[in-house]
Amino acid sequence: MPDRPTPGSPQDWLARAKSDLTFVLLPLPVGAFYEDLCSWAEGQSDDLAWGTGRERGSFSFHYHQDGKPVSVFSVLTDGELWLNLNSMAPKLPLEVLQEFHRALHEIPGFAHIPADFGEWPVVRVGRVFVNQPEALAAFKSAVVQLGKRIHPVG
Repeated sequence: MPDRPTPGSPQDWLARAKSDLTFVLLPLPVGAFYEDLCSWAEGQSDDLAWGTGRERGSFSFHYHQDGKPVSVFSVLTDGELWLNLNSMAPKLPLEVLQEFHRALHEIPGFAHIPADFGEWPVVRVGRVFVNQPEALAAFKSAVVQLGKRIHPVG
């Protein structure tokens, strides 16, 4: 068995960095994207609501506007990501919804989303985010930009 570097030493740091780099370069399983979205949502949302249905569980990302929740998206345990446009439509100005839709429409895997704000369009997490980190980053960015419109600064 090879000698292990002294904890905290430059050699230990280098060994950990190489290990981390190897891990980052591996393709992630679908479950890792659920965990990533959930962790990110916990820190970004005003409220994260948990659902326990009979057949599947979920979490829903909410911003608050005037003390009332605005449900932006939900992730279900079966791999569906629902865009809660129908829930947002009566609470947000049309121009804000249209801006959010345009941002989503530019993301690969989201181009099929209609500009019908009376719907709950669905995408599959495994299809739109696995091996496409830029799509996940663009989705998060679109949600953050929506949040800035809901919570304008100044």
